[in-house]
Amino acid sequence: MPSLFKRKKDLPNTSAEPLSFGGQDKQEGQLVVDVYQTPKEIVIRTPVSGVKLADIHITISDNTLTIKGERTHEDEISESDYLLKECYWGSFSRSLILPFNLNPGKIKAFFKDGILKIVIPREQVEEKAIKITEISE
Repeated sequence: MPSLFKRKKDLPNTSAEPLSFGGQDKQEGQLVVDVYQTPKEIVIRTPVSGVKLADIHITISDNTLTIKGERTHEDEISESDYLLKECYWGSFSRSLILPFNLNPGKIKAFFKDGILKIVIPREQVEEKAIKITEISE
């Protein structure tokens, strides 16, 4: 009777290389994200199941928000024992350039049921006329 699963080494390699973004190391995984807006905020959601909260880090530089972390597993499984291996284990990151500068003090992040949600309030920018001063020589 034929085996339901073929051994991994017998299967064609249809997987792409780990994704990279912005010149990051190809051995680093990349998060998939949903980004949406409301009139008052921009929201970023990303699944990070299997990642401990202590292993997730969010940083901000100007208008770039970066999410980094590491997904680890305790099981010691030999590569030759895998029949199929689709899950990514190891470090990952994702940087998003947003259309405005961010105020780090107002950004909030929530972690529930393996989903990381980052809420970025939109700053209210008021139109202001700039007075031009004439310089005499």
